[in-house]
Amino acid sequence: VPAIFAQDGEPRFRELERQVLEQVCRGTKQVIATGGGAVVDARNRLLFSQSGVMVCLDARPETIHRRLLADAAYSDEPTLRPLLAGNDPLSRIRQLKGQRQPFYAAADWTVATDDLSLEQVVEEVLKGWRFWRPVKMAVASNDGVRSFEVATATARYPVYVGWDLLLQLRDT
Repeated sequence: VPAIFAQDGEPRFRELERQVLEQVCRGTKQVIATGGGAVVDARNRLLFSQSGVMVCLDARPETIHRRLLADAAYSDEPTLRPLLAGNDPLSRIRQLKGQRQPFYAAADWTVATDDLSLEQVVEEVLKGWRFWRPVKMAVASNDGVRSFEVATATARYPVYVGWDLLLQLRDT
């Protein structure tokens, strides 16, 4: 990643990232982990939403900075991340997180990882997957209309999403 950023810049990296995501999102039964910038591209967000359950692993900027420093201590790379190069990486983390937060909010499930162990993070991710997977799998497309069934403790009912549905639904 640092080499691509250095030679070709962030736009080229994001282009390559999108190409890879287009390929891997066609697969099934897999976990795709991206960096925090992948969701900025609307095409990537669409890929994620159509491919499965999107989980955002969130943390405070200070936690992110501390973790990156710990990772750097075990790495041969001199920089933490290309976008964090400079005198004040913590401020840059705050800036990037602030800019990206609206995109992170589009996730199906968010896990605040600051005070969690790895095992606890895994459990929270699985909890979100168990919650959203049935809903995502039930969504079916029919002439631009999406429908899924909601099940509560006392009832089950369909939900339809689409344009100009009232006339179509009147006939059902």
